[in-house]
Amino acid sequence: MKKLIWMQYKYSWKLWANCFSLFLIMSILVSVCFIGFFSLLFSDTHVLLGANDPTPIFIMPVTFGGLTLLVVMGNMLRFILAFFRKDYRTWLVLGANPRQLASLVGGQLSIFGALSGGFGYFLAYPLTVFFYRWLQLIVGKEMLPAISIKMSLFSFFCSIFLVTLLWGAGGYFKAKKMMKNDAQEPLIFGAEDRKALEIRWWLYGISILIIAFCYWQLLKDSFSLSMWPLLLSGLIIFVNSVTSQLVPFLLNKGRRFLPKNKNGSFITAFWSVVSENEFAKALFPSVLIGTLLVSGFSSLITNILTPYSQRSAGQQATENLLIYLLYLGAPLLIICGHILVITQLHVKKKTNQFSFFSRIGFTFGQLFMEEMVESIIYVGVYLVYSFIGCFFLTFPIFKLSTTIFSDEVFSWVPTFFLPVCFGFGIFLFLFLNFIGRLLLERMKQRKLVS
Repeated sequence: MKKLIWMQYKYSWKLWANCFSLFLIMSILVSVCFIGFFSLLFSDTHVLLGANDPTPIFIMPVTFGGLTLLVVMGNMLRFILAFFRKDYRTWLVLGANPRQLASLVGGQLSIFGALSGGFGYFLAYPLTVFFYRWLQLIVGKEMLPAISIKMSLFSFFCSIFLVTLLWGAGGYFKAKKMMKNDAQEPLIFGAEDRKALEIRWWLYGISILIIAFCYWQLLKDSFSLSMWPLLLSGLIIFVNSVTSQLVPFLLNKGRRFLPKNKNGSFITAFWSVVSENEFAKALFPSVLIGTLLVSGFSSLITNILTPYSQRSAGQQATENLLIYLLYLGAPLLIICGHILVITQLHVKKKTNQFSFFSRIGFTFGQLFMEEMVESIIYVGVYLVYSFIGCFFLTFPIFKLSTTIFSDEVFSWVPTFFLPVCFGFGIFLFLFLNFIGRLLLERMKQRKLVS
């Protein structure tokens, strides 16, 4: 089996290389945490046992980053495995079963995780030194005592082991869940058996109960700020569980609102999005979770923490910055890496589509318009769901704010303006990637003609 994993890795390493940014981000996060923690453990035990223990700033990023990775890994693997569908069906015909195929996927992820873990460790050392000294300048040396940050073999091997374990074990179990034998269809990717469906329905039920409980407490005027993280967790579980089903639903229902006088580029763009809904299923859960995190924490800081604080403006700004860095820094880096990975893979997949459209008579201007409309459709779907999710998350903050600070004007900017800004950024990112690939294919065709 080890030889098969290695042979399969050598065959498909170029495709896995498109995921290198996400591998590297996770490797750096893990390495930063281990370098800082073991530097405290081996060299500065007096700081570790002191009143201002800096351990949380090294532990929290890997904790929240690891949880985020487990959330986005399933969507990323589902999208990547679509590229290997024919290969794995051939393996199945030759006698393999889903467990063995999942071992192939997990083994390849382990190899790439180990390589990125070693590379990321050496990049993480200067970043750890810079990050800690920068935080010292912000909060002062009384809050963050001086420590000697050093590399060690123990932190090196621990970093590689954890990164390899996260990718290998996570990839194995996620891939095994996605692969299913069927009498009529040899291998179905993403098909869920009875157990997986039961787990999904349990997640639906738990998330809905959490949200309903929080809003029931809100109606009874019993909602407190300590319940808000529970509401955020419920919404994240719900978004990750249900978005893959809601995105195709909204796209199909959106046909009713299509303009009557629509041109060919518009029709092509819409049906291209509908037919390639695997990209939307992989993209939207992570984007929406990132939006909920940023919008929710921004609303909490703007409308509750800042007005309630007795600190000076500078001290409060420092505290707000630390909240963003410690709680949101690692998850947002993982989400950005995930978006970059699946967009690169999707653009690579669209290469054949560009060539086909060019052969049947589409001009460059029509393809340009088609890609712009396609990007607008993706952003439109994102805005619908982000507005709904952010409103459900920030409305309890609005009620708390009006109760505590009756004279303060509640700011809805994090609820509605931030998703618009993110939507514009997503549009530019998708559109520029699509057009960049289109221009590259056009240059290749001109070289072939000349």
